Amino acid sequence: MRWRCCAAVLPAIACAQGREPGENAYAPPDPFLFLLAVAVFELALAPSQTQAIRKIPLPACHLIRKTPCQINRKTTPARRPLRLPAYLKGISFSHEGRGAEGYGSAAAEGALRDIARVGANAVALVPYAFTAAPQDSTIRFRTLETDARVLRAARHARQSGLFLMLKPHLWAGRRFHGSIEFRDESRFLQWFGDYRRWMLHYARLAETAGFDLLSLGNELAGLTGHERSWRSLIADVRRVYRGPLTYSAHWEREVTNLPFWDALDYIGVNFYFPIAASGEPPRPGSPAIRRAARAVESVSARFGKPVLFTEVGFPALATAASRPWEENGSPLDARLQAQCYQVWFDQFARLPHVEGMFWWKWPSHGRGSPFDPSHRPLGKPAAEVLSSWFARLPGGSAPLSRSIPSRGG
Repeated sequence: MRWRCCAAVLPAIACAQGREPGENAYAPPDPFLFLLAVAVFELALAPSQTQAIRKIPLPACHLIRKTPCQINRKTTPARRPLRLPAYLKGISFSHEGRGAEGYGSAAAEGALRDIARVGANAVALVPYAFTAAPQDSTIRFRTLETDARVLRAARHARQSGLFLMLKPHLWAGRRFHGSIEFRDESRFLQWFGDYRRWMLHYARLAETAGFDLLSLGNELAGLTGHERSWRSLIADVRRVYRGPLTYSAHWEREVTNLPFWDALDYIGVNFYFPIAASGEPPRPGSPAIRRAARAVESVSARFGKPVLFTEVGFPALATAASRPWEENGSPLDARLQAQCYQVWFDQFARLPHVEGMFWWKWPSHGRGSPFDPSHRPLGKPAAEVLSSWFARLPGGSAPLSRSIPSRGG
């Protein structure tokens, strides 16, 4: 079996060495990568012997290195039948607490059950990569949210009856990733080549694991003006992932002027619009709320697309209504956070073009405190508002029978 599978693993080795299959085909493979590819390939073919070793459906090149193999641009697979509920009552589920309490852990499994008990029917999993752009034109793919952890978290979420969005994020250190811009087009194209490899990796993972929705980017306002590159990426992702696509747009800089909404299935909005002036409590129908509603309604009407609030949240701070995007040094105010939740649900959740939201955020360790000033609702009055509104909104749970592949590690 080992030598019969050699021909099959050579494309995997090409990908692991950073080549496309067929490129420099006669270059001798790295011995370590060759043996690793053979081992992975045999594991994929071998029947399961224990709970720890299962049949792995991902291609070997996917497992060795996050470098995609060649995309067949001549064909686009048929779209997967839409299986999302009428309304997504979602929560962004973040990997926190490192290994012992991160994605795939017992603590995270319990946190996902708690999310379902609150009345949510969906979660967004948020794996990160790091970039030092524009000074560096590469993206560091390997971070704490490993594929194995993401897949285990997905399986745990499905077991709790939750639909799944995969929403990869970029982390740029102390710099806001939305401010990244390239003055040199060649440098941008080099960087975007890495971004494309990263996103196609997650497109394959999303298709293999049966994620219900994929977001192709998050608040990259300084980069989304390169329309041709993004449209090319969307086309390539659709050849790999057959589910619906969105992009998570910055509330101020991108929502109304993103140039490729027509190529996506949902208008994705990260809602951090102010809902009150500084020092004022949030009020239904306030000027700030009307401005935010007009911005969202106008882009939905222009493109004829439904809206998903891919993020919405308010910190437990005195500035929650006027600066909801910011966790700053202002006084703790968990009651104002709950009031913002209440007014937001009342004013935005039931607009006719809105088909769901994902609240930012719920940590994988599942802990919360009334003295926590962050966006988390756990242990604060906001959690009660969340549960009350989720009970009123439509939308069922995900089928419990759908399976998610398992990987060790």
